[in-house]
Amino acid sequence: MTNAQAAAISKSEAAVVSAMTNVYFAAQHTLASSLVQDLNRLCVLQGATQLNDLRVDSHTSYEHSSSVSEFQNCMADVLRSDLLQKIQTSCKYSIQIDESTDISVKQNLVTYVRLLEPDEFGMALPHTYFLGVAELQRANAESIYENVVNLLGRKGIDIQHLRNSIKIENLENLLILSIDSPPMEKFDFKRAFKIWASLKLRWIMAFC
Repeated sequence: MTNAQAAAISKSEAAVVSAMTNVYFAAQHTLASSLVQDLNRLCVLQGATQLNDLRVDSHTSYEHSSSVSEFQNCMADVLRSDLLQKIQTSCKYSIQIDESTDISVKQNLVTYVRLLEPDEFGMALPHTYFLGVAELQRANAESIYENVVNLLGRKGIDIQHLRNSIKIENLENLLILSIDSPPMEKFDFKRAFKIWASLKLRWIMAFC
């Protein structure tokens, strides 16, 4: 029974990882999430038959829009975790912010982080990552400051020195206060699957 369960879970993992790859592809190319199911069908026609295992029975499928949203959230968790680790291990990092007004005439603060990452030769190269966007209550210095501090806190970035006072001696790693995502072939889909599986363990075992 244990071997059968392990084989079924492995089979499910292959299907979900393939589906996540298509969800990731759609996000990278700003395609509508509603196209993912058609993209899965296209891949099946070209031989990616593991995607057929997304359908548990005639009434249950992991191709529904809610499943696509779950895949996106699990992959976002992986991206956030990786980005936090990069920030924590970077010798220096910068916060870049910009205020933008959307079509509903609401003011938003867009935040990026720029940090140093070593390449395969050990050279530190600058890379910029999207950190978050949040609505501004007021477009003044106080509101922007609080917005940035709260965002960094939610992301798990040490900002105690920012809350106390902005002094040169306190900004050891913060160099400047001022989507990107890894290529598909470098994204760790198995980590995203483990997050998803931990939420859906009972469903997978029932499917087994």
